[in-house]
Amino acid sequence: MPMIKNLSLDQRIHAYPRFTEKEKTYLERALSALPGGVDPELKLKVYKTVLELQAHARKPFGMIMVVGWRRKWDRNHAAVADADQNLFKTRHFNVSDHSFKECVGSLKRTTDFDGAILISREGIVFASGVYLENMKPKKVAQEMCGGNVEDLSAAFGFEKKVHTRHLAGIAASYILKGTTIITVSEEDRSVRMFERGRIAWSTVAKEVKNILDDFGENSV
Repeated sequence: MPMIKNLSLDQRIHAYPRFTEKEKTYLERALSALPGGVDPELKLKVYKTVLELQAHARKPFGMIMVVGWRRKWDRNHAAVADADQNLFKTRHFNVSDHSFKECVGSLKRTTDFDGAILISREGIVFASGVYLENMKPKKVAQEMCGGNVEDLSAAFGFEKKVHTRHLAGIAASYILKGTTIITVSEEDRSVRMFERGRIAWSTVAKEVKNILDDFGENSV
């Protein structure tokens, strides 16, 4: 079934039992912080799907989702190394038109894949197992910081050093305008949301504090 339109974004956030108190208080603001970007309702549904996949996974997994992908980027920024991992090439799946449970069931099949899952602004999942190309995290960090950067993880605001998936993800959110990138860390199970080359939300406590500082919420 499609998203229930008679519930507000805040009501849907409070209805999900896995959210922390900080998420219940501030997630709506984080989801709505990119004017002209991906619909906050779609971002919320994808984020909840990721948390649910993680909660039921038998072993840790890594994941990267690009929400708001446009087909004009296919040529320069997407490559499929293993066609068997592209489950949605001929049979697309619309997140917006299916229940939360159906979304979890469909995307569960991708948790062992290395590449990214591509979702359009309309919520259509049309590719998986995609390698993001030409993201150039170092160049993005230098452009954002206005000079040379020695530690990419620190420059992007990560609490500790992160690997290629997260650096590619945060750079992609800067290069692919209007997108929201969601990553899952296989190492520590953290989940992050990137927009405009910045951490828009995170399950890492220190990173959340920095986000709330940007919101002007310094008393948490």
